[in-house]
Parts: sequence; structure tokens; C-alpha cells
Amino acid sequence: MVSLRELKNDHFNNFGLGHFCGGTLIHPYLVLTAASCIANRVASDIGIVVGTLNRRKQASSSQLLFVQKMIPHPSYTFQTGGHDIGVILLKTAAFIGPRVKLATLAYKDPRAGSDCALYGWGQTTSQGQLYTDCLRKAVVKVQDLEECKRNFQQVSIKIPPSVFCAGYFGGGPDACQGDIGGPAICDGNFQGIIGNKVGCGTAGAGKIYTNIYSFRNWIEYTTTSLKAGNDVRDDAPAPEAAETSGVQGKCVSVGLALAAGLAL
Repeated sequence: MVSLRELKNDHFNNFGLGHFCGGTLIHPYLVLTAASCIANRVASDIGIVVGTLNRRKQASSSQLLFVQKMIPHPSYTFQTGGHDIGVILLKTAAFIGPRVKLATLAYKDPRAGSDCALYGWGQTTSQGQLYTDCLRKAVVKVQDLEECKRNFQQVSIKIPPSVFCAGYFGGGPDACQGDIGGPAICDGNFQGIIGNKVGCGTAGAGKIYTNIYSFRNWIEYTTTSLKAGNDVRDDAPAPEAAETSGVQGKCVSVGLALAAGLAL
């Protein structure tokens, strides 16, 4: 889990104030996030923070990495919300260690009824304005896609292709603003990307996630091209981060499940 930061707002004693989206490390040099997080942004304005649970606290495992290139999916449009996926290439490799792990891409579509864990530093209520300091977790269930489509038709929302539905259409645990781009981990695999949505944890709110499995070919093509064009080798081991201990601020763990009606 990584935090995307606007560098102009994230420096000196303002560490963490620049957070605007989440992302997931899939290679020491590569991050997957939502296209809506990086479209129309400049790479030099963005920093990536890994190895922290409290977005406002710099731990010994925290790493601020700079961005070399960002590629939103070429078919992404804000109007439709489809193809909401993008790749970020880092200038230097992330240190892989106890607090920094690589995600495993899903190898099949999500199974209806299975649990998915959502992670993020976003708002904790739909009326909230401030992001949470601690990384939060919420667990939602994958819905049957056809049933989900019927539910969304009732509120005049068209579901874009290559997504899956998860959550509770009547209201319940959910993601919110500031969580966009973060991961949905289902059955232990990186299954989905939290997308742009309206409403958080309320009845009829969007419960749509970009399906990683549907984009595996695009992910592999794009990441292979980036690595080949920038002399990034898979067989070059990433340096390991030092072992860390103790608590970062008030964040004891990421396992902070929320009560029904609250967002991630």
C-alpha cells in the first residue's frame, strides 16, 4: 500500500498533508493506481510514500520515492469511469522489507460472496473533509455482477466494462475520497483498484472496482515496455529495508475494521 502525494504540500513539518490517492506496489519500480489519480497530472509534481501506516509520521521504514513516468490507461475517460487503471514508474527502486511488500496480481475473476479487504487513508464518513492519519481497513463482499447491474439501473448508473461490484448496496463499510487508487485484496490477491465514486457507505453509493484480472494483458505489456525502455531489470534485487519495530504514532496495525455505515 502506497500513498500518492502532491510534493508542494508534503514537505518539512507538513509530511502527509499532500496525500490525495492510494496505490499498490507490484514491482520495486512500479505502482498500480487508478487512472483518475494520475490523468492530467505532471510526474515531477508527485511523490510516492511507502513503508508507513500513519501518513503523518515518518517511520524508519518510510520511503519517499520520486516519479519518472505515469501512464493512465489510454481508454480512460472521467465521463464513463471505465478503464480506471494506471501505472507509475519510479525513478529509484523501493526497498523491500518487513513493512514494504509486493502485491500478487489476481489470476482469475473475483468470486461472488468472497471477502475483499479495502485499504486507505481516506475520509471516514461521506460528510468528512479530513483524511484519516492511520491506514484503515474495511471488509466487503463481492456481489453477483448481474444483480449489481440491476441495482445500479434502479439509480440510473451505468456500470463500465471490466469491473466488479463489492460492498453493500443498502449501505455499509465502503471506500471514500482519498482511498481512490488503493487496493481491494480478495482471497489474498490484488484483485481490484478502488475507483472514483460518489457517496461513501450510503445506500446506492458506487461499489465498483477495476478488475485487475481483466487488465492483466495491458498491465504486463505496459510494465514490460516501461522496464525495457528505462533499463529496469527484474533480476536486479531490490535492497532490503532495515527491520523496524514499535508503533508509528497511533497506528498499531492496518486491521482496523469499521462499523457498518462508516467508510474506509
